[in-house]
Amino acid sequence: MQKADARVGMKVVFGRPGDYAEKSLGKIIKVNPSKAKVELLEERGRGKGHDVGSIWLVPYALMEKAPEDGSKNVVIKSPQSTSGQAVGIGTTFRSVHADSNALWKVRKVQGKDCWLCEIQNEPIEINGVLHDSDYVGTQRVFLTSQIKASKSSENFFANLGKQHDQFYESLTVGQQVHYMNFRDAFVRCIVIKEEGKNVLKPIALVGNWNDSNLPYRYPNGEIYYPTYAKSVIDGKTMTPNASNIWENGKNGNDPINLPAIDLTVPEMTEQQIIIAKMLKSIKAIQGHCETACKSLSQDDVSNSHDLWKQMQDKITQEFKELAKN
Repeated sequence: MQKADARVGMKVVFGRPGDYAEKSLGKIIKVNPSKAKVELLEERGRGKGHDVGSIWLVPYALMEKAPEDGSKNVVIKSPQSTSGQAVGIGTTFRSVHADSNALWKVRKVQGKDCWLCEIQNEPIEINGVLHDSDYVGTQRVFLTSQIKASKSSENFFANLGKQHDQFYESLTVGQQVHYMNFRDAFVRCIVIKEEGKNVLKPIALVGNWNDSNLPYRYPNGEIYYPTYAKSVIDGKTMTPNASNIWENGKNGNDPINLPAIDLTVPEMTEQQIIIAKMLKSIKAIQGHCETACKSLSQDDVSNSHDLWKQMQDKITQEFKELAKN
């Protein structure tokens, strides 16, 4: 079983691989990053934790969803091991060279557990022109262990991507889920279809958000909308990593029944309106002064006097408006 397939409340069969290994019925009560907490639904063996109701930490690779008929007729396969990955001529892998994460290919044996490898070309198209990738043809000797470590890392991230895709495929249109921005601060989203794929449309902020992450008004009267508040207001869709969706792992406090945070900004008081007008006038005066200075710095100064007079008139008018406030 993959982590993305695990759900709290799901009945599973867990145990070690092999025809003669003991397998037991259990129920997932918590989904963690690498293992699930499973409540034992039947006695298992004779040792510690064999009683019904005992809690086991079980790797996802050692469990499968229990059949509907209540049987334990499932096959648990041995987890894949990187030590079993074969390395030979033609094996490709990635490893950093200079400023690139280059694609290498094994060319020939260079000794015991040593391989001569060469950077492969990965052409990139820019404005319709194909350019060869950097460092093509560069050769270097790698150990078998280094190549296996690279392949293991590649498989790890590929599996994360697979779990992400599987989670989004499991969602249904109209379902509500919660993106965890940071602890106890969630973006409530509704699942919609976009170009045939499930995506999340933000509909509310819930939980404990700092004031700096909520809409607020500058002294000049302008309103600032931080990233996630703006995404709720604009309804801009997103597909954050599945590991950050509360419903996928249920880590932290339950946000399902939390009320939506009001994102409206209060109207300005009379005093705030006066201050905002003053600040706008001051900014306008600054702008006129800058324009006047630029005009006076030009090589052609024949019209400088007229331009300066125009700027003086505008600045005088702004001061008059400022005095009214």
